Amino acid sequence: MAIFSKKDQNEETSEVTTQDTPVVDGGGQPEAEAKVPEMINVGHSGIGNKGLVVPRISEKAGLIGPLKKYLFTVLGPVNKVEVRKAVEQMYGVKVDKVNMVSIKGKKRRYGRVVGQRSGFKKAVVTLTKDSKEINIVEPS
Repeated sequence: MAIFSKKDQNEETSEVTTQDTPVVDGGGQPEAEAKVPEMINVGHSGIGNKGLVVPRISEKAGLIGPLKKYLFTVLGPVNKVEVRKAVEQMYGVKVDKVNMVSIKGKKRRYGRVVGQRSGFKKAVVTLTKDSKEINIVEPS
């Protein structure tokens, strides 16, 4: 009988906590405004709105920043033209040239099991001289 009395006490406390939080139109979910990042639509690439380019923050990226060169990690089978369009649309700058580098995944060993990290593409984007600088933290 003691089990049932504990269960009754838990039900009473859970009802109090659910009534204190604001509820959206009876959906049972608390109110929360989630910011959804805008995705990039790059023409007829077949990729659509997948978030093509992600800024890469590293020591090397910091060193080439004053030369108006920026590093980006490219997701998926994207070419230089699509990277150029995506960066121009995201940051509102003019791109002079784009260089792409394919990085192979490193082999890693976990005990007896030999595995491999996944590779990725890296894009070095050079801006024109009259273009403004990119704020990597927050796209415009």
